[in-house]
Formats: sequence, C-alpha cells, structure tokens
Amino acid sequence: MLGLLADDEAIAVKGIVDQGADTGALRRAAEEALPPAADEVPAVVPYDADARTALEPAFREALRPGHNHIGTEHILLALLEQEDGNGPLSGSGVDKKAAADVITRTLAAITGKE
Repeated sequence: MLGLLADDEAIAVKGIVDQGADTGALRRAAEEALPPAADEVPAVVPYDADARTALEPAFREALRPGHNHIGTEHILLALLEQEDGNGPLSGSGVDKKAAADVITRTLAAITGKE
C-alpha cells in the first residue's frame, strides 16, 4: 500500500482521496505493518503469499479494460478485493465500486476515451 500512496498524483490516490480517506493515516498504518528492516537486501526479493494474492487480481484488473500494464489503479482495486471490506482501505471508507468509478473517469479524462 505504501507504493500506492507514494505519489499524490497517482490514479490510485485520486480514487482514495475522492472518498475522503486520510492518506496520511493510511501511510502510517502501512508503515506500522512493515516487518523489521533486514540486515541485508536479498538478491531476489521474495514475494509472500499475500503479495502474490494481491498481484494476480491486479493483473486481472488491468486486463479487464484492455490495459497492457499494471498501474496503481489496478493494485488499489486488487487490494480492495483482497480486503473484502475488512482492512485499512475499507476501514478508511474506501469502497471498490466508488474507487473504480473515479478511476474510470480519471482515465477517460486522460485518454479522451470513455
């Protein structure tokens, strides 16, 4: 989630802020959930089952509208799906359908396509 919140101009952040969620509180919650820092960074960063579980739906969210990349917007929708109403995003009032509507409008404004 920290990656989604890193850029205030990211499409995912627009989907979060539009619903009145406090991005600062979400950043703090994500930071508190981080594991302790490692002494050394491994050559290959291992993804745990939760990360894979979030990335697979993000890929599906990207394919649904025919996108050829996974953006913050796709990851946000996947995280909301994974939370299933019980997580920091949902607890902050972020709803998947409302986020999807904001994302669709934002992308339409950027691309000129509806």
